[in-house]
Amino acid sequence: MSKDDVVINHYQKTSLLEEILAACGTSTPTLDQLSAFDEFHVGRGEATSYLGILMELTAGMNVLDAGCGAGGAARHMASRYGVNVSGIDLTPSFIDTARKLSEITAMEDKTDFVCGSVTDMPFEEAQFDAAYSIHVGMNVSDKASFYNEVRRCLKQGGMFAIYDICGHQSQMKFPMPWSAAAEDSAVLAAGDVQALLENSGFTVLYQEKRREFALESLSKPRAMRETGKLEKAAPPVYMEDFAKKTSNLIDGLDDDVCSPWIFICR
Repeated sequence: MSKDDVVINHYQKTSLLEEILAACGTSTPTLDQLSAFDEFHVGRGEATSYLGILMELTAGMNVLDAGCGAGGAARHMASRYGVNVSGIDLTPSFIDTARKLSEITAMEDKTDFVCGSVTDMPFEEAQFDAAYSIHVGMNVSDKASFYNEVRRCLKQGGMFAIYDICGHQSQMKFPMPWSAAAEDSAVLAAGDVQALLENSGFTVLYQEKRREFALESLSKPRAMRETGKLEKAAPPVYMEDFAKKTSNLIDGLDDDVCSPWIFICR
């Protein structure tokens, strides 16, 4: 099985759209109603908004979402900052869901989505004013090709923002939300990510470790774990083995062996 197949199998969920709509309690949710269910990263919409601010996005920009998932961040960025977002993701059910949710929320004119790999993207050279990637690098072992592809697709001077989990993979407990086993995970230390970005021709303008933010964002599942309720929880739209994966992530944050990091590059 190829590395791409491993990633697709980990995330593919044919009932994703139905589960998101059921969680929203309506077949025609608003963007606000969707916000808790269509962004699959630590901090969800709050983290996305912060990244958009750091990117200095302005209305009319053409923006690449590299590893768009179900399109929640793309719709968020398009709605909040007035940009046009093109998303790409490896998992077919994510792309199908992203397209349908954008249609439901009347965001299809501001967002578009294609199925494919971030290491070989079907976009033209210098097509985008800016790009971002949210919780994607943990599933991309060939980060050099990934970052080179983003650079190819960006206009001269374009901004690239990353919000990823970084850390010491050998010290982490698996499964994690992004991977069932360590051999299928591609987490690197923050310094290694910075070096790869610089080798790909980017200048890293700003970086930030967001461990405290992550701990605060995960305070509710932590409380559920401490009262024995996390194992019994069956939250909608989440990954398989939710309790175990979330618990391992909390432990990793507690032990400071992993943390979300932001990199802002040009």
